[in-house]
Amino acid sequence: ADVLANLVELVSQQVKDKNQTIGALKETLNNDLANRKKYKAKQEEFESAKDNFNKWEALKNDFGDEKGAKFREIAQSFILKEMLHHSNTFLRNLTGSRFTLESEPGSLVFLIRDAYNGNMSLSPTNLSGGESFMVSLALALGLSTLSSQGRRNSGTIFIDEGFGTLDNDYLNKVMYMLERLQEQTGCQVGIISHVDELKERIPVQIRVNKVDNSRSVISIAEQ
Repeated sequence: ADVLANLVELVSQQVKDKNQTIGALKETLNNDLANRKKYKAKQEEFESAKDNFNKWEALKNDFGDEKGAKFREIAQSFILKEMLHHSNTFLRNLTGSRFTLESEPGSLVFLIRDAYNGNMSLSPTNLSGGESFMVSLALALGLSTLSSQGRRNSGTIFIDEGFGTLDNDYLNKVMYMLERLQEQTGCQVGIISHVDELKERIPVQIRVNKVDNSRSVISIAEQ
């Protein structure tokens, strides 16, 4: 009887120990399930934050950071492209479609394509004095056209020298274009030059005549 009682007590203790082990395992399992849910929620939060970061990173790569330097350059490149479009209209008339201004997307640098040299792209520094003047004039007129879009231009453009680098043919083309610009847009064109041939083409002139080393006389002449 004593042996049987001891055996019963031993088995009961083993059952109790097993139940405690099972309880501990269940608690561990429940904790694991809870941790898995927390991990899943954090993982989803991380993926969402990662997607959001990637979107902003892509925008940063395309448009630059919050300082705006790259975005300004991109915006200016679009403005430059539009200005070159208008400038090319004038440049074609001046050069007989020889020169075309172009720029790379996203760049503020422009090149000049020369139809007389296999459409080779040239730097403005490779142009002659007269060619440089015509390109500069076309750019100035293109900028004026761009700034006056949507309204009648009543501003003024001053062109300082450069006419002395032009032969008679190009000089006539430039003057004809400036006269047409004034007629069509209402823009006042002022020319600062010492070229005598221009006197016959400019109806209203402000003349500065030197008296001596310290004095000059200003007069207005109308043709």
